[in-house]
Amino acid sequence: MNAIWSVVKVECLPSYGGKHQVIFKVVYQVRKALGKKPWESTIALDVENLGDDFISAEDVTEQQIIQWVKDRLLSYREDFVEEIENCTTDEDEPITLEFSKPQ
Repeated sequence: MNAIWSVVKVECLPSYGGKHQVIFKVVYQVRKALGKKPWESTIALDVENLGDDFISAEDVTEQQIIQWVKDRLLSYREDFVEEIENCTTDEDEPITLEFSKPQ
């Protein structure tokens, strides 16, 4: 399956372990296709072992964050990413309409 992964929000520590702007939490979505209802979750990243390949929040790409999320999920269970992708739905995403009262 070619699910669509995206990052909704990241939380970062201004400074941790001698590094700056350390991402420690990610809210992410997975969709079956564009316009389909997303499956959303939050995951904590491992910040205990920040190595020489550390990338700060200001320099990281969305694709790198998605890979970190997938790596973290796979550290829990080797079929976790596949299971999440299979949980996505064919339901259309709800449309939000703004209501404004006449003045």
